[in-house]
Amino acid sequence: MQHPRGRPFHDLRTNRVESSDKIASDDRDIVLTFSDRLNLLAQQYTDYRHEKLLRHCTIIAEQLDGGRLPIVGVKPPG
Repeated sequence: MQHPRGRPFHDLRTNRVESSDKIASDDRDIVLTFSDRLNLLAQQYTDYRHEKLLRHCTIIAEQLDGGRLPIVGVKPPG
């Protein structure tokens, strides 16, 4: 998903989350779904906050050993 305003979290999404070999596929889907939801709530979350939350979720997902990222309220696609 491209972000027209050049939001700071775009590079984090494309360079770290979407292309990482450290994040399991299911976890990647959850992190990206979480980021998409924050994007929809842009009036409630600043770009800085979105980037910070996405960065923290990415770090957690990278450290899981093929596990499942337990984000409450976010269902993975499919």
